[in-house]
Amino acid sequence: MSALDRPALPKFVPWNDHRRYPADEMILRSREFEMAVKRRIRMATEKEEWEFPEICNTLDE
Repeated sequence: MSALDRPALPKFVPWNDHRRYPADEMILRSREFEMAVKRRIRMATEKEEWEFPEICNTLDE
């Protein structure tokens, strides 16, 4: 049974979305969100890298 054949989970509705997603898609969306947040933080801290090197180093892991 592929992820596309699976029905949406009946009681799982994200707080910010009225639609229902299969678990695989929610995991993918959360990873995309995590990467977007890390990218945004990295962009914000690039110019201050000399000031906070330990923060920038943990973002690359």
